[in-house]
Amino acid sequence: MGTIKCGFWMTKFLITPNEFENILEICDKYGITFEVTTFERPKHSKENVLVEYKKYYNHVTSMEKINNRIGFVYSVVIPDTLGFHLVSNKFQYSDEVKRFWIDDLYLELSYQKAVAINDETGEYFTYEDINLHYPKGYPIYKEIEDYIKGISKPMRIKINDKVKSFPIRISQNVATDLEQSWSFKENQIEMISYKPKK
Repeated sequence: MGTIKCGFWMTKFLITPNEFENILEICDKYGITFEVTTFERPKHSKENVLVEYKKYYNHVTSMEKINNRIGFVYSVVIPDTLGFHLVSNKFQYSDEVKRFWIDDLYLELSYQKAVAINDETGEYFTYEDINLHYPKGYPIYKEIEDYIKGISKPMRIKINDKVKSFPIRISQNVATDLEQSWSFKENQIEMISYKPKK
Protein backbone atom coordinates (compact mmCIF):
# COMPACT_ATOMS: atom_id res chain seq x y z
CA MET A 1 0.00 0.00 0.00
CA GLY A 2 1.30 3.43 -0.93
CA THR A 3 3.83 2.13 -3.48
CA ILE A 4 3.84 4.30 -6.61
CA LYS A 5 6.02 5.11 -9.58
CA CYS A 6 8.48 7.94 -9.06
CA GLY A 7 7.64 11.22 -10.75
CA PHE A 8 6.89 14.89 -10.14
CA TRP A 9 3.97 17.20 -9.78
CA MET A 10 4.80 20.11 -12.05
CA THR A 11 3.36 23.55 -12.73
CA LYS A 12 4.67 25.48 -15.72
CA PHE A 13 4.00 29.20 -15.62
CA LEU A 14 5.04 32.79 -16.18
CA ILE A 15 3.55 35.64 -14.17
CA THR A 16 4.54 39.27 -13.61
CA PRO A 17 6.90 40.27 -10.77
CA ASN A 18 3.97 41.81 -8.86
CA GLU A 19 2.06 38.54 -9.17
CA PHE A 20 5.16 36.52 -8.27
CA GLU A 21 5.51 38.53 -5.06
CA ASN A 22 2.34 36.82 -3.79
CA ILE A 23 4.07 33.44 -4.16
CA LEU A 24 6.89 34.77 -2.01
CA GLU A 25 4.35 35.82 0.61
CA ILE A 26 2.92 32.28 0.67
CA CYS A 27 6.45 30.91 1.10
CA ASP A 28 7.22 33.40 3.85
CA LYS A 29 4.15 32.21 5.76
CA TYR A 30 5.69 28.72 6.02
CA GLY A 31 9.26 29.81 6.80
CA ILE A 32 10.45 28.72 3.35
CA THR A 33 13.92 29.77 2.21
CA PHE A 34 15.51 29.88 -1.25
CA GLU A 35 18.91 28.43 -2.13
CA VAL A 36 20.85 29.07 -5.31
CA THR A 37 21.78 25.71 -6.84
CA THR A 38 25.53 26.27 -6.96
CA PHE A 39 28.17 24.35 -4.99
CA GLU A 40 28.10 26.85 -2.12
CA ARG A 41 24.25 26.90 -2.12
CA PRO A 42 23.93 30.49 -0.87
CA LYS A 43 20.59 31.44 0.65
CA HIS A 44 18.58 34.31 -0.81
CA SER A 45 16.01 36.37 1.07
CA LYS A 46 12.62 36.88 -0.55
CA GLU A 47 13.79 40.39 -1.43
CA ASN A 48 16.82 38.92 -3.24
CA VAL A 49 14.60 36.42 -5.04
CA LEU A 50 12.21 39.16 -6.17
CA VAL A 51 15.10 41.23 -7.52
CA GLU A 52 16.36 38.21 -9.50
CA TYR A 53 12.87 37.46 -10.76
CA LYS A 54 12.46 41.02 -12.02
CA LYS A 55 15.74 40.67 -13.94
CA TYR A 56 14.59 37.36 -15.37
CA TYR A 57 11.11 38.62 -16.31
CA ASN A 58 12.43 41.80 -17.93
CA HIS A 59 14.83 39.67 -19.95
CA VAL A 60 12.10 37.30 -21.14
CA THR A 61 9.70 40.10 -22.11
CA SER A 62 12.29 42.52 -23.50
CA MET A 63 11.27 44.34 -26.67
CA GLU A 64 14.92 44.48 -27.74
CA LYS A 65 16.99 41.39 -28.48
CA ILE A 66 19.42 40.43 -25.73
CA ASN A 67 22.05 37.85 -26.62
CA ASN A 68 23.03 36.73 -23.12
CA ARG A 69 20.82 34.39 -21.11
CA ILE A 70 19.33 35.14 -17.71
CA GLY A 71 17.90 32.00 -16.12
CA PHE A 72 16.12 31.55 -12.81
CA VAL A 73 17.05 28.51 -10.69
CA TYR A 74 16.29 27.93 -7.01
CA SER A 75 15.83 25.14 -4.54
CA VAL A 76 12.83 25.98 -2.39
CA VAL A 77 13.62 24.75 1.12
CA ILE A 78 10.72 23.92 3.47
CA PRO A 79 11.51 23.35 7.17
CA ASP A 80 11.24 19.71 8.32
CA THR A 81 10.22 18.29 4.94
CA LEU A 82 11.34 17.94 1.33
CA GLY A 83 11.18 21.08 -0.79
CA PHE A 84 10.53 22.11 -4.38
CA HIS A 85 12.55 23.16 -7.38
CA LEU A 86 11.84 26.38 -9.26
CA VAL A 87 13.65 26.45 -12.60
CA SER A 88 13.34 28.40 -15.86
CA ASN A 89 13.02 26.29 -18.98
CA LYS A 90 13.20 26.46 -22.77
CA PHE A 91 10.06 26.76 -24.91
CA GLN A 92 10.24 24.68 -28.07
CA TYR A 93 7.93 24.88 -31.08
CA SER A 94 7.81 22.64 -34.11
CA ASP A 95 5.42 22.05 -36.99
CA GLU A 96 5.74 21.09 -40.66
CA VAL A 97 7.25 24.41 -41.73
CA LYS A 98 8.58 26.15 -38.62
CA ARG A 99 10.85 25.20 -35.75
CA PHE A 100 12.35 27.40 -33.07
CA TRP A 101 12.97 27.70 -29.35
CA ILE A 102 13.03 30.51 -26.81
CA ASP A 103 15.44 30.07 -23.90
CA ASP A 104 14.10 30.33 -20.34
CA LEU A 105 10.60 31.42 -21.40
CA TYR A 106 8.76 29.98 -18.39
CA LEU A 107 9.26 28.53 -14.92
CA GLU A 108 8.69 25.01 -13.67
CA LEU A 109 7.67 24.50 -10.06
CA SER A 110 8.18 20.80 -9.32
CA TYR A 111 7.66 18.56 -6.30
CA GLN A 112 8.50 14.88 -6.21
CA LYS A 113 5.65 12.38 -5.81
CA ALA A 114 7.57 9.58 -4.17
CA VAL A 115 10.47 8.73 -1.88
CA ALA A 116 12.68 5.64 -1.89
CA ILE A 117 12.13 3.47 1.20
CA ASN A 118 14.52 0.62 2.03
CA ASP A 119 13.21 -2.75 3.11
CA GLU A 120 14.31 -4.44 6.36
CA THR A 121 17.44 -5.91 4.77
CA GLY A 122 18.54 -2.60 3.31
CA GLU A 123 19.16 -4.33 -0.03
CA TYR A 124 15.96 -3.33 -1.81
CA PHE A 125 13.74 -0.31 -1.87
CA THR A 126 10.37 0.76 -3.21
CA TYR A 127 9.00 4.17 -4.07
CA GLU A 128 6.23 5.22 -1.74
CA ASP A 129 3.85 8.16 -1.80
CA ILE A 130 5.70 11.16 -0.41
CA ASN A 131 2.60 12.19 1.56
CA LEU A 132 2.95 9.06 3.72
CA HIS A 133 6.37 10.22 4.90
CA TYR A 134 6.45 14.00 4.36
CA PRO A 135 2.83 15.18 4.56
CA LYS A 136 3.69 18.85 5.02
CA GLY A 137 5.06 19.62 1.55
CA TYR A 138 2.29 18.83 -0.92
CA PRO A 139 -0.38 21.12 0.63
CA ILE A 140 2.07 24.04 0.29
CA TYR A 141 2.81 23.09 -3.32
CA LYS A 142 -0.94 22.89 -3.99
CA GLU A 143 -1.55 26.30 -2.41
CA ILE A 144 1.01 27.87 -4.72
CA GLU A 145 -0.32 25.97 -7.74
CA ASP A 146 -3.90 27.03 -6.98
CA TYR A 147 -2.81 30.66 -6.75
CA ILE A 148 -1.07 30.41 -10.14
CA LYS A 149 -4.07 28.75 -11.77
CA GLY A 150 -6.40 31.34 -10.29
CA ILE A 151 -4.68 34.21 -12.12
CA SER A 152 -3.72 32.50 -15.37
CA LYS A 153 -4.74 30.56 -18.45
CA PRO A 154 -2.87 28.03 -20.61
CA MET A 155 -0.74 29.70 -23.28
CA ARG A 156 -2.43 29.68 -26.69
CA ILE A 157 -0.57 31.02 -29.69
CA LYS A 158 -1.17 31.40 -33.40
CA ILE A 159 1.58 30.90 -35.98
CA ASN A 160 0.92 30.80 -39.73
CA ASP A 161 -2.83 30.44 -39.07
CA LYS A 162 -2.20 27.43 -36.82
CA VAL A 163 -3.44 27.61 -33.25
CA LYS A 164 -1.67 25.60 -30.57
CA SER A 165 -2.11 25.37 -26.81
CA PHE A 166 0.63 24.62 -24.30
CA PRO A 167 0.46 23.62 -20.60
CA ILE A 168 2.20 26.85 -19.59
CA ARG A 169 0.04 29.07 -17.38
CA ILE A 170 0.30 32.81 -18.13
CA SER A 171 -1.52 35.77 -16.66
CA GLN A 172 -3.22 38.39 -18.81
CA ASN A 173 -0.46 40.95 -18.23
CA VAL A 174 2.14 38.39 -19.27
CA ALA A 175 0.21 37.68 -22.49
CA THR A 176 0.45 41.38 -23.38
CA ASP A 177 4.12 41.64 -22.46
CA LEU A 178 5.12 38.51 -24.38
CA GLU A 179 3.29 39.51 -27.54
CA GLN A 180 5.30 42.75 -27.56
CA SER A 181 8.61 40.98 -26.89
CA TRP A 182 11.31 40.63 -29.51
CA SER A 183 11.21 36.83 -29.38
CA PHE A 184 7.52 36.69 -30.25
CA LYS A 185 7.85 39.31 -32.98
CA GLU A 186 10.91 37.65 -34.47
CA ASN A 187 9.07 34.32 -34.67
CA GLN A 188 5.78 35.93 -35.77
CA ILE A 189 3.83 34.59 -32.81
CA GLU A 190 0.37 35.93 -32.07
CA MET A 191 -0.72 35.49 -28.45
CA ILE A 192 -4.39 34.52 -28.24
CA SER A 193 -4.75 33.16 -24.69
CA TYR A 194 -7.04 36.01 -23.66
CA LYS A 195 -8.69 36.69 -27.00
CA PRO A 196 -12.23 35.31 -27.61
CA LYS A 197 -12.27 31.98 -29.41
CA LYS A 198 -13.77 32.21 -32.88
